[in-house]
Amino acid sequence: MSKGYALGKYFVLWFCYIILFVVSVMAVELIEASKIPISELDGMHAMGFVFIFIVLAAGIALYIVTFLPLSLLCNWLLRNHIIRVIIYVIVAIAGGLLLFVTQYGTYLLDGRGYGLNAWTPCIVFGIAALIYGYVEHLLNNKIKAQKTIE
Repeated sequence: MSKGYALGKYFVLWFCYIILFVVSVMAVELIEASKIPISELDGMHAMGFVFIFIVLAAGIALYIVTFLPLSLLCNWLLRNHIIRVIIYVIVAIAGGLLLFVTQYGTYLLDGRGYGLNAWTPCIVFGIAALIYGYVEHLLNNKIKAQKTIE
């Protein structure tokens, strides 16, 4: 794979990751934060667009330290696309759970039990990882087709 195509592929994946990350965090926030009284929550309802900006900035930075190295390593070591996607899903679910516990940990341990569901970030971030893997697959196929033309 030529360097130009590879670089372009990872820029597209970065953009895809940012969109998927922001949408995933916002979805979990909308689903789970609605269960907590607004006076106690420091999320999107309390911070508004500042929260969206923080999530966007985190998504930009997190790709560089998480999914970019993971994508590079998986593409270098693994030829089977399904195994790569499974790895992406596992890492995304773990990251989603980490964000969930970070954001809502005090409410999870609180005796009032707001009915927060830890499966929500698993499902949302898992779907996001599937989409990321699909976009990567499409880009890999496009690069292969471009190489055969040249």
